[in-house]
Amino acid sequence: MGFALGTIRGFRRWAVTVNGELKSPFRSIGTALWLPGENVAKCQAHPSAEVVERKRDDEDFAGYYARVEEWRGSHDVTDCSHGFYAYFDGKEEDHRDPAVSGVIEGYGEVLIGTKGFRAMKARIVALAIKPHDGVWNLEPLIVSRLRANYPSIPVFDSEMVMRSEFPCPVYAESVTT
Repeated sequence: MGFALGTIRGFRRWAVTVNGELKSPFRSIGTALWLPGENVAKCQAHPSAEVVERKRDDEDFAGYYARVEEWRGSHDVTDCSHGFYAYFDGKEEDHRDPAVSGVIEGYGEVLIGTKGFRAMKARIVALAIKPHDGVWNLEPLIVSRLRANYPSIPVFDSEMVMRSEFPCPVYAESVTT
């Protein structure tokens, strides 16, 4: 894997709440909502005892949790899995649940892999609402709420049109593993 500083585009999918909010399909709703504008990754990991000394008998929990928070804010991107994920071709994603697809720009500290990337900061640049294999359609009320929640982001009725307007270059060939 390689590192890149700057902006990189990729495709991803989100689950949609009844309130028209986008959330990661793989995380709980409280920590996984995507907002319009800049989204900043926050580590939620629990470090091992080798990395952060466990609570000592002579201290309160506040001291231990302060050490954990210090670690969460200072460890390297390669030491954890937090961040915003996207794929270069969009074919690697799980399509089981109704979802909205889109293009994000990742930036800040970015870890590039052969199929996509993980970035510490990201913003949504385009969304596409389309039926999943013709099985489902988002209710018009939810689509209306989605558009109201993300007013500055273009929403397409076709993923193909979105991809042509917001292409994602394929970086995999130039990355050394």
